[in-house]
Amino acid sequence: MLKSNLNCNLPIKEWLSIPLLRLLLVPLLSEPSKANPNVDGFCNEPNTGTYLIVSQGSKKRIPIGQLQLETWKSDGTLNGTRFLREGAKYSTNSYTGKWKNIGNCKIKVDRSDGGMDSNVILKPNGDVHFGIMVTPGIVASERWFPQSKMSCTKETIAGEVLSLQEGHQFKDGRWQSNRVIQRENWSNWKMSGVAISSYSGKFEVATYQGNFTQINNCIGRIRQQDTYGVSYDYIAILRSDSKGYAYLQTQGDALTVAILEHIESK
Repeated sequence: MLKSNLNCNLPIKEWLSIPLLRLLLVPLLSEPSKANPNVDGFCNEPNTGTYLIVSQGSKKRIPIGQLQLETWKSDGTLNGTRFLREGAKYSTNSYTGKWKNIGNCKIKVDRSDGGMDSNVILKPNGDVHFGIMVTPGIVASERWFPQSKMSCTKETIAGEVLSLQEGHQFKDGRWQSNRVIQRENWSNWKMSGVAISSYSGKFEVATYQGNFTQINNCIGRIRQQDTYGVSYDYIAILRSDSKGYAYLQTQGDALTVAILEHIESK
């Protein structure tokens, strides 16, 4: 058997002094740099302009729901209008704030005038897509939709829309959860549809009809009544791309925030 004359106790510097070993080890020692891709390159710069934001969550175990129209400017400032439910309380106000790119497709959003701060993530094209509120005491998520400068007309929302909703109703001294799926048809600012619901485990099917009253461009109010004679009031914001709308229930004993998506006809 051949015996090696190599001393395995040599320090690393002396090992590297051996020409052949140095050539073999150089590519191995440099390899880890490939495991650190530049994730900033996955997203374009944040797109400025107006967004529709739909939020839902809780504040100290009280359900909250919120709709916002928020406009980002290239200098990092923003302004917006919000419609908010905190339990039975409904309010609306304007606000200002700032947004800041913090890297890795993430944006930090600070809002004043009672607005709730959030961190958001971008899609590869630079549009904001999802957000999480970071105001202490609040657990809530956001969905963002780009909103163009186009005017909303009766043609903006027409045809069928579908929705899957998570809501709450105040009953027996506490807020109880419910789930609803809807299919409705719009024409000329009027809608009719069917809602399949589960209220704390109680199953219900109801048809309904209602109308949309335009307040300011894409913002309006919806009033509906179902076959049981129950009335529903919502503040609604139409998506300017004709892909649907979002609404927030404004009645004190029920809280639902929903995104309804337009379904293309065959």
